[in-house]
Amino acid sequence: MELENSLNTLTEQETLEAELEQLPDPLEAAREAAAQLEEAASLLRGVVNTLESLEA
Repeated sequence: MELENSLNTLTEQETLEAELEQLPDPLEAAREAAAQLEEAASLLRGVVNTLESLEA
């Protein structure tokens, strides 16, 4: 039973390591998220500007 538990733990650890290797680079992911947020903010500013021009 102890050997089986050790093998299960080893398999779980290997699975976790494989999953971690598939994660994107944190710095690159943060840069991409920031770029997407900047684009979204720009689009939202355009909506605000359009709405403000309609009120005038």
